Amino acid sequence: MTHTPTPVSAAPWLDVLQPELYTPIRVKWAGDRCAVCDSDLDYETDQLVSCDACGITVHQTCYGIPEAPGMDDLWLCRACELKEPGRPEPQCCMCPVAGGALKPTTLPGLWCHAVCMQWIPEVICLDTTRWDFSLFSLLSHFP
Repeated sequence: MTHTPTPVSAAPWLDVLQPELYTPIRVKWAGDRCAVCDSDLDYETDQLVSCDACGITVHQTCYGIPEAPGMDDLWLCRACELKEPGRPEPQCCMCPVAGGALKPTTLPGLWCHAVCMQWIPEVICLDTTRWDFSLFSLLSHFP
């Protein structure tokens, strides 16, 4: 018998949409190392890739980039790719750190750092090829 996660409310994570409830932590992201695993090693089969808009650098496997872009190809992280003019920058709903290697969640308007997804048990990865995230409550799994 398989267990399907109960659909959840986004309520626990909505504080991020109310900036008066927290103060984002601004950090300087190093462009020469992965924003997910913090390694500066670049492999032929797992290259470091940098966003042409915001400059965030990630490994292909850390961020879910199946094929590395060519030297002259434009590559945008998901936050820059999905950026809407006039809208605020996406913010991780799991931590107060601004920017970084963000991915959209299945809850509209909520984003999560790839590294937060790895360390916070309430976040699961639905598609390990693209590292798409889904939030669910662990409490929904217990009677």
